[in-house]
Amino acid sequence: MKDRKIRGIRNTVSCLALSLLLSGCGMFGSEAEVKVDFGQFGNTGGSLADGETGETPGTETTGPKEEKPDGEAEESGPRDGTAEDTRQAEENESSVPESTQPERDGDFEKRMEEFHKSEFAAELTSYLESVNRGDEAFSEPIFDSQNKVYSKEELEGLSDVMCKIFRNEIYARHGMIFGDEDLNQLYGAFDWYEGTISLRDFEAQAELPFNATENKNISNVVAVEKARKEKNGAAQ
Repeated sequence: MKDRKIRGIRNTVSCLALSLLLSGCGMFGSEAEVKVDFGQFGNTGGSLADGETGETPGTETTGPKEEKPDGEAEESGPRDGTAEDTRQAEENESSVPESTQPERDGDFEKRMEEFHKSEFAAELTSYLESVNRGDEAFSEPIFDSQNKVYSKEELEGLSDVMCKIFRNEIYARHGMIFGDEDLNQLYGAFDWYEGTISLRDFEAQAELPFNATENKNISNVVAVEKARKEKNGAAQ
């Protein structure tokens, strides 16, 4: 066995020497490759084992790494607009408390039922019809007393009930809750009315929230109502 290996080594050395000699003589050209097939000399202890690929044991042979197109980054987590982001946004939105302001659009029929319980409902309905107030009648104030000064002559054309409604509408627009339930039922039918302050607290304010026009209208209508009472008292 030892002699066989020695003969193999000698043959290898001889082949190498012969190849170098021939290469030096130009028989294979200046760029010829010298190849030696060591497999012909048997296993000398340095050949590849069956099934090996030339890789270091324990490593995994893989193809070339796929490169991302320019500008495309590796994904490390959910992007904007993913299902996770949408779910989180919905949770955040649902955590916002809803408005405590009561919905009034859906209870119009109920408000109208209360309205017709008021002793002033028939008088107001008749007045609204006389001034051609249609479907918008309960979406806006009855009078424009916040912006327009009504003269005493104009107010004298109103009935006693309508003078009372005119005067109290100014208070209603500023959120006063009336001690007279008929007035609460009356103004409660209007979309704009939101009673938030009691009569006592309203009158206890250091300064009432009326503008100059509203104050003038209150003064004029009170004067008309007082004159009627005095006239009616004298007639009796």
